[in-house]
Amino acid sequence: MRLPKIKYEFGVLCLALCCSMNAPVCSAQVASSAATAEHLFDFHSGFWINLHHFLYWQALLSEPQKGPHPLALNKFDGETLEQLSPAERASWDAAVSYYAKSLVKRDLLFDEGMEAIKNNLEDAEESPDLAKIQVPLELKAVLLRAAPIYKKHWWPQHDAANWKWIAQLRPLVKQYGSTLATEMVRIYGQPWPQYPVRVDAVVYANWAGAYTTLYPTRPTISTAVIHGAWRHPRP
Repeated sequence: MRLPKIKYEFGVLCLALCCSMNAPVCSAQVASSAATAEHLFDFHSGFWINLHHFLYWQALLSEPQKGPHPLALNKFDGETLEQLSPAERASWDAAVSYYAKSLVKRDLLFDEGMEAIKNNLEDAEESPDLAKIQVPLELKAVLLRAAPIYKKHWWPQHDAANWKWIAQLRPLVKQYGSTLATEMVRIYGQPWPQYPVRVDAVVYANWAGAYTTLYPTRPTISTAVIHGAWRHPRP
């Protein structure tokens, strides 16, 4: 059974949201803001944001590893990487190299430029070519070159894993969401963000497994990794 872990992750999600709140709230606001559990969160599994985090994660692997849980790819992703054709591998390595040189030193949470990239790529989930998406031109070109490789070899597996995680979480949101949100708001004395709060599911997030950016409040949560360790058994 994985539900206990899912419950824990939902609690961490709500705590992260409440810690991000920055305005006083009265008890009446608490009751109304957390009243409809189904509308607390809006879950997504977007192609571009998953590709972005996947490349960022692989760039992190080129950095010196610290701590008791070194970062890694899961078994399926590592094996698939080794099975790319020479041309695909060259293109993919070039994309990872760009991330390693240009982005990996920038923090996903605390760098305003990285936050803007994240939000815009999340909003671009239906875009076939990022034509109207505001991200740096060089980054856009890198993503567009890597996209066919990711879509062919990894995306079906990643998207399925994300939606499986979302499906497990939804009944818990319905059952516990209003109570937990109300209690978090009461404890911290801050309002729940205007909901539904967008939550983006990604197979790889940051080293911690999840982070929440503000204005708007948007959690991004790994469906497989937490603190560098695999949450679920590897494929």
